[in-house]
Amino acid sequence: MTSRPAWILLALSLIGTAHAAGTQRMPFPQGGTIRLENFTGYLTVEGWDQPEVEITTDSPVAERHSDRELTISMTFSTRRNFLVLPRTIDADCTVRIPRNSHLIVHHHGGYVLVSNVAGDIEVHSHTGDVIVTLPDPGPYSVDARSKLGNVTSDFAGEVHSRFLLGTYLANTGEVPSHRIYLRIGRGSIAVKKDPSPRP
Repeated sequence: MTSRPAWILLALSLIGTAHAAGTQRMPFPQGGTIRLENFTGYLTVEGWDQPEVEITTDSPVAERHSDRELTISMTFSTRRNFLVLPRTIDADCTVRIPRNSHLIVHHHGGYVLVSNVAGDIEVHSHTGDVIVTLPDPGPYSVDARSKLGNVTSDFAGEVHSRFLLGTYLANTGEVPSHRIYLRIGRGSIAVKKDPSPRP
């Protein structure tokens, strides 16, 4: 699990790198579906009250499928030499989305930080750490699993071990209104209550 000091340092590092990257904005309503695809590195997703999406990074590609569905993917420059195949390069990215959006993330590796998003959240990551900070109170339906790593939660639920390696937490709650579905191959998942929830 990533400790709180590490979480703070991660947030500060992302803020520091944001100034060097480009920022794009596009209108998008509350309650729509936003997909983040092909991300690698440090990804921060923040919910806010603006009816728009703001992306701060180097090379995002946005594709609008409808007025209520948006896909944002990353394109990376590649490096090639005589014997080495092209590879993707890790990037720092901050995405601000309308607070009540349905968020779906597919992440290759690194760190995923999601905060202040009140809609359904779905995160898939191969390696790294996933930290989701939820506005309290819920209720939430939390389903979090790590094949090789730890799962912790500030919300009600029992954490179980699988084959002494992975862990999972499943909590349907009482008539849950928001679904939190988190999966990681190797790494930790932390589900936290927002210490200073916004209205």
